[in-house]
Amino acid sequence: MTDPLPDFRYYADPYGDRTIIEEDITCRVCGAQRAWKYDGVLYAADELDAICPWCVANGHAAEKFDGCFQDVMFPEAASEESVLWVLMRTPSVASWNPFEWPEHCGECCRYIGDLRNHRHPGYIESASVQTDLFEISRKTGLTRDEVLSWADTGSIYLRLFQCVQCGTYRVILDLD
Repeated sequence: MTDPLPDFRYYADPYGDRTIIEEDITCRVCGAQRAWKYDGVLYAADELDAICPWCVANGHAAEKFDGCFQDVMFPEAASEESVLWVLMRTPSVASWNPFEWPEHCGECCRYIGDLRNHRHPGYIESASVQTDLFEISRKTGLTRDEVLSWADTGSIYLRLFQCVQCGTYRVILDLD
């Protein structure tokens, strides 16, 4: 019997994003033959080409190779437990540059994906996303509509996150 694929508290769909892919491997962490492979980054001294998603989810991969999965910063308000979970047990989020992983309710938010792939009006029009877009506009000197237009073309990336406690959406800017 095959183990059910693990869920990730702080990453909504690493399978759909192809951070975890279907490929037969022998996991370098647990030694098990697996049909799924982690295809993201583990920031560690060794180059690793065969890690199963179960060893990402349980933290064994990061622990065994003394590494972490993210190159991001965290706000002080995020709990230490959630920060460690994102670093040690959450598949890497592909980004152009390090960014500040958003928090809400004192905990790191769950990564949903690139806003271009999640353009539901409920996300865009939410008060929290509007506040984030205002801050992004202020920092970049672009209007809200210009920010959204540039994001639609891929000139900039807006990453969508959601609070795991209350469901509030957050958006951060990722510049290439």
